Amino acid sequence: MTFSNVRDSAVKIDPMLIKPLIENVKGTMIDSNYFDGARSNTQAHLATAKANGFDKAGPIDILDSEGEIALSVKGGYHLKTFITGAKLADYDSLISVVRFKGHNLPRYGGSMKNLSICLGTPKGAAQIHSGGKIADYFSSAGEKVTSESMADAVKAALDFKPGKWIFFNIIDLLEPQRRDACDGAKNIGDIGILLSTDPIACDQAAVDIVYGFAPDEQTRRQWEQEHFVESLEMAEKIGVGATHYRLQVVRNFMQ
Repeated sequence: MTFSNVRDSAVKIDPMLIKPLIENVKGTMIDSNYFDGARSNTQAHLATAKANGFDKAGPIDILDSEGEIALSVKGGYHLKTFITGAKLADYDSLISVVRFKGHNLPRYGGSMKNLSICLGTPKGAAQIHSGGKIADYFSSAGEKVTSESMADAVKAALDFKPGKWIFFNIIDLLEPQRRDACDGAKNIGDIGILLSTDPIACDQAAVDIVYGFAPDEQTRRQWEQEHFVESLEMAEKIGVGATHYRLQVVRNFMQ
């Protein structure tokens, strides 16, 4: 089964890039509905996915099209449960596929975001942003609480399907589009694909690569602070994964 959000965005994954993977594992792309109009209900969401060409890559399943489930959060910061689509229970294994975004969103976009805000229904996303206090509408409790609650949600997802996850972070030709405080950010070219069974290690490696292109250490620290990279350490502290890793080249496509 393939987990790849099908959102209406200029930074979406090319559907044809993941089509061979979907065909190889006989997978299904999954996503949950969200707050905005293009994805606020299943019909609109499927239409958005089709408009972006994902229907040509493989079958699509909206997880909360037939209801929701609350995953238990054990030993988290704020959340006691995390609400996602009921159909998540139907899948035996999951592959998270992300086009890693270092400068295109308010916070960096990687595997952690895919397993939290993207996996959650509107209620689940509201839980994350409010620190578990609100599930009916969007309300922000601040970036620190949101980062900690994202870690809670990721832990819930991993605990719900233990040992059944694989994580891909694609680092390719992505033009920085968000106007933020990251002076000097540029398109770093087609780097490759990171693969891990640990979402924190996979994200940390991507962060090190993307923000490693900063012109100096002070600029890198500013970039990481701007995009809330500290969420990785927060997740590590509650046992979601590890920020240390060993990078092994499986195949060098440059040769």
